[in-house]
Amino acid sequence: MATIRHIAIRTPDPDALAKFYCEVFGMHVREDYPAVPGTARAIFVSDGYMEVALIEAKERLGVDHFGFTLDASERPEIYRKLKQFSVDPHAANPDRPYIEDIMIDIDGNKVDLSTTGLRSHK
Repeated sequence: MATIRHIAIRTPDPDALAKFYCEVFGMHVREDYPAVPGTARAIFVSDGYMEVALIEAKERLGVDHFGFTLDASERPEIYRKLKQFSVDPHAANPDRPYIEDIMIDIDGNKVDLSTTGLRSHK
């Protein structure tokens, strides 16, 4: 079954926001992704299940997107259903090691899609 496994927040200071979530809620830094062409730096913090991506940004601050992790076996059927709603997922920037595809839902919300889940860049 598809599961929501991360949410992304745009922030001018990912280090400060990571410290906040870690110290207040006991989360831990799982990964610090460097900026690569086309993708900003992001620190991922986790409670052990849910990931929160803290994406460095100067504008449009706040919630940016969320992401589903799909079982590989359910991917074709989910993509078929998306097409029924005129939603066409497309490949993500290959420098983003943590997702495969991106879609925009029927209300214009950005959603990451992955069958491998969040992977380390190391």
